[in-house]
Amino acid sequence: MIRLDRGDLKPPAQWDEKVRENLPEAFEERAREFEDLPLSAQERRDGFRRFAPGALPKVKSKRDFPPLWRRESYVKEAIGGMSEEHCAYCQSPSGADQFGQVEHFKPKSLFPSLAYDWNNYFYSCELCNHHKLDKWPAKGGYVRPDEGQPESRFVFLEDGKVTAAIGDDEAAVTIDDFGLDRKGLRRKRRLAVEKTLRLAHAIIEARLDLSQKRELIKTLLPSPLSPYSAAVDQSVRQLWQMLAEKSR
Repeated sequence: MIRLDRGDLKPPAQWDEKVRENLPEAFEERAREFEDLPLSAQERRDGFRRFAPGALPKVKSKRDFPPLWRRESYVKEAIGGMSEEHCAYCQSPSGADQFGQVEHFKPKSLFPSLAYDWNNYFYSCELCNHHKLDKWPAKGGYVRPDEGQPESRFVFLEDGKVTAAIGDDEAAVTIDDFGLDRKGLRRKRRLAVEKTLRLAHAIIEARLDLSQKRELIKTLLPSPLSPYSAAVDQSVRQLWQMLAEKSR
């Protein structure tokens, strides 16, 4: 995970108006009452539809909320553009093996007032979205991709595994609930790291002085929005640190 910049990202024209048109008048008031319940309360965990069935439209499908983000192609394009159509959580590119989806950071079943909040949307791969579903920690929260320096809260290993930084409980639960250490993802990170480290080791073994090696290794650092850049960046920097310490 890396820091994402929302910049001037804005919802489509008349977004709020369309939301109001698709929801009953009782929605806002009932949503506030629901969110006043403790997160641990069973009534809250049962979801907003059960708590206030009259505050949502009657629908035949399994979706409780009118999927305006699906009707507006701009939504997916704009949210996906923030991460260049890579998953905001695991940095996997969307494409041949899985689709990208608009994901609610705080699940709408527990936080209905944020169901159409533009700042609650991230671009997610199917697998991260499937792992998370409607989960939300009873205490604290998850690591947000658009706040602070999220990459510093995770420790990526050369074999593709990821752990939380020492003492970071939010990072630990993010890894667990999003499946960020799943087998297929570990393999993809490992391959990306191995490819870059092979080049770095070739530079280290070359007959160059330390400053030249450093400049060449710096060129291997990936652009932030490239796939698995957080894992690759950490591995390259760790290798350079080891080289620098040995040269002292």
